[in-house]
Amino acid sequence: MSDDVLMTPAQVAAYMQVTPRKITDMCTLGEFPGAFLVGNRWRIPKWGVEEYKRAHGSLQEGQEVASRDLP
Repeated sequence: MSDDVLMTPAQVAAYMQVTPRKITDMCTLGEFPGAFLVGNRWRIPKWGVEEYKRAHGSLQEGQEVASRDLP
């Protein structure tokens, strides 16, 4: 994939083997660099997903996203 590709939470969830809800929560927490809302739908650049994976490793279901709570 090219680095300028935008992904949906469902696409990122399939790629990282977690639920789309977890990806949406991660976007809300600012975990993915470059993620932004289009209306009320998140778009995540592929480079942001790769940067997250380099910094944190792959996320598996049941792991905590962050120690802080959602607002």
